[in-house]
Amino acid sequence: MLEFPGTWITHRFLLMASCIKAQKEREYSMSATFFTGVQIWMEIYLPKLFELMTEPDIVTILNWYVAPGDVVQPGANLVEVWAPGRRITIPTPPELTTPHRVVEIAKGEKLRMGDFLIKLEPETSSSSI
Repeated sequence: MLEFPGTWITHRFLLMASCIKAQKEREYSMSATFFTGVQIWMEIYLPKLFELMTEPDIVTILNWYVAPGDVVQPGANLVEVWAPGRRITIPTPPELTTPHRVVEIAKGEKLRMGDFLIKLEPETSSSSI
């Protein structure tokens, strides 16, 4: 068995660092399992909605445009929230390029920056004959 001391750890560290950076920049994370079955999903967390927003700022969910089980198209609106002084509609992230099914939505009415917002998984097309 070949061993490459340090190389694997360096690549793993760089991959983890880039994933953490991407998560903080985009405020979403993806998970994938590539074993017997394939499970891919996207969790979206409440992003920074306005320039002066900080973690203690609370936003209130006014209206969900989707529910668990719904299929979301790229560019569709997910939720409308009330941030201090304004209504803001949160659409799907630009990285979502194919239809996804809503798995779970945030529970409760109050959220802070970085809190869980919604979980999506790719829509699998099944032909019924």
